[in-house]
Amino acid sequence: MRHGWLTFSVWFLILFLPCTLTVNGQTGMSVSGREPGHFGRSCDMSYGQSSGTFTPEASTFHTCDMMEAHNVTPMRLREASPTMIIISLLAILSAAAVLRITFTAPSNNRNWKPEFTVLPEIERNGDLVTISNVRDWRYDPDGPISTERIRRTVDLNDIRRVWFVTEPFEKWDAVAHTFLIFDFGNTEPLVFSVEARGEVGEEFDAIAGAFRHYELAYLLGTERDLLVRRAVFLKNRLYMYPIATEDGFPKHLLSDLLDTTEDIAKHPRFYNTLLHNCTSALAKSANRTTPGSVPWDISYILPGYAPSFLHKLGYIPEETDTAQAMERHRIDDFVKKLAPRDDFSEALRNLAAARRDS
Repeated sequence: MRHGWLTFSVWFLILFLPCTLTVNGQTGMSVSGREPGHFGRSCDMSYGQSSGTFTPEASTFHTCDMMEAHNVTPMRLREASPTMIIISLLAILSAAAVLRITFTAPSNNRNWKPEFTVLPEIERNGDLVTISNVRDWRYDPDGPISTERIRRTVDLNDIRRVWFVTEPFEKWDAVAHTFLIFDFGNTEPLVFSVEARGEVGEEFDAIAGAFRHYELAYLLGTERDLLVRRAVFLKNRLYMYPIATEDGFPKHLLSDLLDTTEDIAKHPRFYNTLLHNCTSALAKSANRTTPGSVPWDISYILPGYAPSFLHKLGYIPEETDTAQAMERHRIDDFVKKLAPRDDFSEALRNLAAARRDS
């Protein structure tokens, strides 16, 4: 696990924060005779005997008993400036963040969570693409009950429709995960999800995600995996929106996403909450496919706003702004109901279409 930068920050605070304090109206560390209110028998650095002021020449460490023998009182913090403490904290934490960003390198070799142990592998033969390590796990409410990965071959010319899915995490719907589903004419749908690649024991933290804490993972999976996992195991809400695009756009979009998937497997990259997350990564791919097709929007950072933005751009034909409109696209209850069925994808689309039309 990658918490060394936190340890560094804590020790940095412990060792250097006192240098910023103002004591008895003076800057730096100073002592006087023993007075009421000092902080017990804390060990401290030695002080110059002539002026009672800390000096580099007298910077050896003494034990508490030696300090008492010389009648030296530990530093008094009674008059420390709160403003200076806050400024110092911010400066030190900022410095620690900069050091982490500067010196941390991404890697594909870590103790990954089981769902992230292997990345998809791509083999191309023109528009015919074979994908290994497509995740096809099965779940019940307690977690995974099988962990199979399969091999899929798809024809990029066979894409029939693209769906945009949102998974809100909190009561505030702006905080969400987003991903795409590609429908094909002659094979099962393929789910594409950009995620923060977590290690064993790690939980996702949005703030840490802005400071090179997680690698980036481009995952491909079946609907029976990525939808059922979220609805049945994680018990999250799901909303699925049909995307309207020009002919050829879905093909080139998936082709670009597969190119990036292949590159990440060879050259790891960092996930970034603000700059390269589940939604902004998809938008960047769309813009590489058709420049300017998805201009910057606050939904790059708050993905829950993405359906409303895509509606304004014309990619989602139906209204998404009201609670009633959102409910017409909700599918997690259908996913739970249909999870055991062999015709999961077809049955899901039939029920979802009936709800949208109601």
